[in-house]
Amino acid sequence: MFYGHDVWSGGWLMLLWMFIFWGGLALLATWVLRGLFVTAGPGHPTGTRSAQDIASERYARGEISREEFTEIVQDLKSATQKSDV
Repeated sequence: MFYGHDVWSGGWLMLLWMFIFWGGLALLATWVLRGLFVTAGPGHPTGTRSAQDIASERYARGEISREEFTEIVQDLKSATQKSDV
């Protein structure tokens, strides 16, 4: 009646695919949720650095010259003074 196949042979394969499917779905959900709610750690800046901190880091790495750095700092100081008034 089953042409040489056991009734359970297809059931085990179906069970295996079910575990693969649900395991993959759980991993996908974990990956998405971690991407949405992960807190900052090493290599993941929070975006709370000030503009002057960023300019200081760029100057330290040599991305901008001293003149550019002082110009940025002066612009930032004048902008904060205008916003305080």
